[in-house]
Amino acid sequence: MDNKTSIFTPFIGQYPVSKTLRFELKPIGKTLEHITKEGLLQHDEKRAEDYKVAKTIIDNYHRHFIETVLSKASFDWKDLKAGIDAYKKKEIDSAKLEKIQDKYRGQIQQYFKDDERYKVLMAPTPKDLFKELLPDFFASHPENKENEQAVETFKSFATYFQGFQENRRNVYS
Repeated sequence: MDNKTSIFTPFIGQYPVSKTLRFELKPIGKTLEHITKEGLLQHDEKRAEDYKVAKTIIDNYHRHFIETVLSKASFDWKDLKAGIDAYKKKEIDSAKLEKIQDKYRGQIQQYFKDDERYKVLMAPTPKDLFKELLPDFFASHPENKENEQAVETFKSFATYFQGFQENRRNVYS
């Protein structure tokens, strides 16, 4: 073996190398003064605390929505029961059972879609949820009233909830 070749040469350059770079943002000039004067860091900390509370409130609203919609729903579960029984007896395969289940999922989803609040709940950002649905929810559910201020924080900052909204949309699919 010469100087430039080693037993490891075949392995060199086979996989990309990931490196993490760490940078720190430091305010320059009057930026720090502005951040301090406006209390931006304190506002962000408060927003982070309010986010946890607001998520709980929104989850409570989704529970309320699901309960009210499904309380009006009426289903005949005979086909589903028969399908499950047939599957357990190996009379049908999982694909056939899944078709039966899909039929019922579609019916349930249609109940949600027929409700006027559904469109607001499925929006990419919940701005209308904060402005329209939650104030009514607070009025009819006083136990949540004490957390109303946390929700007020996001009336004009709803994009904070985009990922959260995506997760909630998956619940209804």
